[in-house]
Amino acid sequence: MILYTALHWPVPATDGGSMADMASTFYRYITIIQLVPKYPRSITTAQLHDELMSRGIYITQRTLYRDMKERLSVYFPLLCDTDRKPHLWSLDAGYDMGFSVLPCDKCQAANSISTDYPYGISGFRSRHLISVI
Repeated sequence: MILYTALHWPVPATDGGSMADMASTFYRYITIIQLVPKYPRSITTAQLHDELMSRGIYITQRTLYRDMKERLSVYFPLLCDTDRKPHLWSLDAGYDMGFSVLPCDKCQAANSISTDYPYGISGFRSRHLISVI
């Protein structure tokens, strides 16, 4: 069974950022993790950046590198081959995320979610949903 749940939930913004900023950052992080292949395959920061841009996520390569190195690697088994230039990124071969992020229109089509509820569970407008498998 696939469960779809809204990306937005009532979590207070502690850094002064808005809920929309937090949701956008969360979606960016999950998208990045989904784009990184499992070892032995790999991807460069530039390739990952291009892929994010093609999906409408506009950040600098420096921000992407900082996200990967300082934030995501704390919670996910990211591997970085620093012996090669450019650096190559992979996820540990045994890692299984267990969920994926889809644009809301794809989730509605896949799960026949009624368009009568465009605000998701928490009352915040949701542009993306998490698909938990």
